[in-house]
Amino acid sequence: MLGYAYNKTQRYITEVLLADPLDKEKTSKSPYALIPLTQGKVAIVSASREAALLKFSWRAVQHGRSWYAKTTIVKNGRQIDISMHRFIARTPFGLVCHHDNRNSLDNRDENLINMTKKAHDLLHTLDSILIKYDPCPLGYDIRTTIT
Repeated sequence: MLGYAYNKTQRYITEVLLADPLDKEKTSKSPYALIPLTQGKVAIVSASREAALLKFSWRAVQHGRSWYAKTTIVKNGRQIDISMHRFIARTPFGLVCHHDNRNSLDNRDENLINMTKKAHDLLHTLDSILIKYDPCPLGYDIRTTIT
């Protein structure tokens, strides 16, 4: 199946290959996978990460105008929230994980960059000066997908 999702940040329509669970040939060749979230949203990830991520139950959480994928784990009797992008990029404490294309639900390996908070703040300050910055608040919304 072939679908389209509107990406407000880059102002173009991107082609999204939707994995058909009945067609193993298409699924194995797809360079990325869609992870279902709550709120009718999905996160896009590299196909190599799909199996590890599907072990968790992910939810969509809005932070400002952006949506993020998060899950909760129990460690030493305490509940800890984990963001999908930090989990995938293995972001160490003290650094932030930046989405290169500004789509907070696009968690493919090539889209995630670990950097200092100072560098991240400078990058977004430059964005707001040089271009009309509009993060994709809806991400890849399952309700806008055409099949």
